[in-house]
Amino acid sequence: MKDVENKVHEIFNIISKRVEINDFSLLSGETGIILFIQQYNSFFKTESEIVSRLQKCFDLIEGDSNVSLSYCSGVSGFVWLCYYFEKIGLIDKDANLVEDIYPYILKSAFLDISIGYYDFLHGAIGKAICLIKKVDNNTISEIEKLIELIDRNKMKSEAGIFWVQNHNGKPHVNFGLSHGIPAMIYFLTECYSKKIKNECCEHLVQESLKFIRHYKNVSSTTSLYPLLFSINEINPTSNHRLCWCWGDLGVALVFLKAGKVFNNSEWVSEAIDIMHHSSKRNDLVTDRIVDAGLCHGTSGIAHIFNRFYFETDLPEFRKSAEFWFQETLKMAYHKKGLAGFCAGHQVDTGMDTWENEYGLLEGIAGIGLTLISYLSKEEPSWDECLLIS
Repeated sequence: MKDVENKVHEIFNIISKRVEINDFSLLSGETGIILFIQQYNSFFKTESEIVSRLQKCFDLIEGDSNVSLSYCSGVSGFVWLCYYFEKIGLIDKDANLVEDIYPYILKSAFLDISIGYYDFLHGAIGKAICLIKKVDNNTISEIEKLIELIDRNKMKSEAGIFWVQNHNGKPHVNFGLSHGIPAMIYFLTECYSKKIKNECCEHLVQESLKFIRHYKNVSSTTSLYPLLFSINEINPTSNHRLCWCWGDLGVALVFLKAGKVFNNSEWVSEAIDIMHHSSKRNDLVTDRIVDAGLCHGTSGIAHIFNRFYFETDLPEFRKSAEFWFQETLKMAYHKKGLAGFCAGHQVDTGMDTWENEYGLLEGIAGIGLTLISYLSKEEPSWDECLLIS
């Protein structure tokens, strides 16, 4: 474990020296870096300063008249961090630091849903998930209206219910956690757990998981589920990369989440079955894995297997996590990289572009977070920001 610990310290030393930042976002900017520093402080019992970094984020938000409200690159992600810090006791719950932003995020979520832009990272669902982190008597009715609009926009087939999004000008079904139906299911499951329109949420979750399961390809040696397909396709392709953002791992996460919340052992079993299948996929070339980033690299895969180990106590998932964490360390070979890491952008398509990334989604902050969780014996909670817990 010493090599893992050393790499975490190396990442921290690089991040702590970076002060000129003009991106406040959760997944690529300062908010994600603050989350890493907080987790580093918690695990190693240090007191690295984060208050001034939080203030920098507030200043950047207030100084931008056209600030984005998205979860990935905008205000919703920062609001999530504030609510998370409230939950773990770093921010006073009565401080109401971000309550003034709530109505703007809510209005934007309604607009996105009305046009079918459900995307977690950039559209309605990321905003909606941010909003339900702090629901009270003043806001619950608005969340109920969001659910009603989602319900009205659903589509039906013999396989179940689903939602479509525009892809290259045509309606498509998306099974990716970062952009598709699994994130919708996560949101509805969270609403159910908070006793918001339970009957409606339960029906939507049941029927949408039924729809996803209809497309399972049990004979596949790669991904069991398709990723992106038109509503007219009968047998969509199920041959996709292994990663957090797309494919089977995200499907497994929502089956597990829903199975736990709804006390449905069949859904939990499906999640474990998907992960057992995924544990046999360890060819980086076949699965188009070129870097260590959380989004579509080795550390994201490792962390999800580690999460399933925490949830199930099955040793084969810990073994898979250890394999992928070792592959993560091997990715730190770039001489000009950050702690040796570079993010591969479109490398698997022949466009050989490597970039230094500091952020949570594709950079060293995210890699560092997963490595800390690997070192820790405690179940992580920070990963709810990516719908992993």
